[in-house]
Order: sequence, then C-alpha cells, then structure tokens
Amino acid sequence: MPQEDRETTSTQALRLMLTYRDGTVVLDDVVPVVKRLPPSDPLPETSAERPLSGFWYELRDRNGEVLYRQIEPNPIINAWIEPVDRDGRDSAGIRRIAAVPRMKAFTLLVPDRSDGDHVLLVSSPLDEPGIARPAEPRWRIPLPDRQEGGDRDG
Repeated sequence: MPQEDRETTSTQALRLMLTYRDGTVVLDDVVPVVKRLPPSDPLPETSAERPLSGFWYELRDRNGEVLYRQIEPNPIINAWIEPVDRDGRDSAGIRRIAAVPRMKAFTLLVPDRSDGDHVLLVSSPLDEPGIARPAEPRWRIPLPDRQEGGDRDG
C-alpha cells in the first residue's frame, strides 16, 4: 500500500537549473522529472505596515495567474553560523552570517503544466541579506516552449 501511495502522489515536474550572476538570474536547463511535490504554499496574511519579506517562487500562466508557489529560504544567499567570543565569558555564543556570492547555481522544482508560462522569483533585497526587508518580484524566468519536440533528455 505505501508503494501505491507514492506512485499516486508522484507527478510530472520540471527541475529548473538556474544561475545567479551579479544580480541576474538565468535559466540554464529544464529537466523533466517524476517527483512528489509539496502542495502550493499560500502567502501569509499581511498588512501595509508589515509587508512580507523572504523568498518564494511562483509558476505562473501567460496571464500572470499563480499556478504553484513555494516559500523557502533564499537559494542565492550563503548562510552559516560561527562561534563568537563573548568578551572572556565562560560560554561562547554563535552568530549567523549571510552573504551573497557573485555567482551561484541552484535548482527549483515546479509542476510540469502545459499552461505554465514563466517562473517569478520574489525576494527581499540581497544587498543586506540578514535584514528582513519587503520582498518584491525580482526575476521573471520565461519557460521554453516544450510542446513541439520538447522532449529533453536529462
């Protein structure tokens, strides 16, 4: 029974291979895969005084309607934790460091939908990656037309 459940929840998906380079994101390749995708994420309620920050991506149709959304940590930002000396105290602390590299490759998964036209990457500004500032649409990635001879080997 668990094997059947896995098969019924798997779907045709696209693995988008992207590269961030000096402020620009380009689509390097699209690889069809069979994958279990999480359900589309709704955006949390917000107000004008407290806009959303962070990172998410959306598969959209030609008219800009959202077909699929995932909220996740920004794949462009490199983040790590390092120990901090607490002025000679016995216990040391830690701090989170975040930096934006000049270039970074990353992947995103979206459902393989015939009405999927582009992916929109929404992000807080990258100039100060540790500060939660309002997220805005940053990159619109057109998807190649896969309907005519669109079978790709990956």
